[in-house]
Amino acid sequence: MPILEAQNMKKHFDGIPAVDGLSFEVEKETITALVGPNGAGKTTFFNIITGFLEPDSGEAFFYSNGSKRDISRLSAHKVARLGIARTFQNIRLFSQMTVLDNLMLASNSRKHENLSAALFSKSHVSRAERENLDRANHYLEFVGLTGKIDSLAENLSHGQRKLVSLARAFCLEPDLLLLDEPTAGVFPETREKIGGLLEKMREMGKTILFIEHDMHFVVDIADKIIVMNAGKKLREGKPEEVIDDPAVIEAYLGKELP
Repeated sequence: MPILEAQNMKKHFDGIPAVDGLSFEVEKETITALVGPNGAGKTTFFNIITGFLEPDSGEAFFYSNGSKRDISRLSAHKVARLGIARTFQNIRLFSQMTVLDNLMLASNSRKHENLSAALFSKSHVSRAERENLDRANHYLEFVGLTGKIDSLAENLSHGQRKLVSLARAFCLEPDLLLLDEPTAGVFPETREKIGGLLEKMREMGKTILFIEHDMHFVVDIADKIIVMNAGKKLREGKPEEVIDDPAVIEAYLGKELP
């Protein structure tokens, strides 16, 4: 059963197609990789799905709690409240804040709080704060960064910032995670750790759609690969099917994987 469905999505910039009739489905409780050369339209598609851009045409549907919702033209905060979280290729942490505070911000925005309860009930506020703190601590432990809880984000290594970015997305406890190059620039041991974390999230019933250029990482963890080229879907299928496709090798890999 799908959790996300794109139907003939199109987006142009100055008359040039960035996403050109893209259609595919992401199945629940799977890891799906969206790959392709630079400029293929992958991040543009992410920006449409998460409310940062509106498509020129086409629809995107999110399936949650037994309902089907058109999210094609919703704002980013409304998309997030439906249960979709996103990380960015360029890590967006608050550098002058601690690791814990970065996660607490995510936890505090996790649900739309009842305004009157927040204003008039101190017990409601204190209970919510305790829950948010517990959630932040849980996901810091999950990614292995409890020792960095009071560190400023600017003092972390690149790999640690990647892990904090993931933990912050996990704090939202979304049904669907969209990750833009989660392993870009990290050392092999961190890449392996991130792969393990994503597999654990899948085992916990979460769904992951991610953009990645490291094809070895993609093949290791993805249930399905969708290949884009020039805004269009070139191929989709299981990893072993996709990487042997001559069109994919020509358009994206340039050569067979060693």
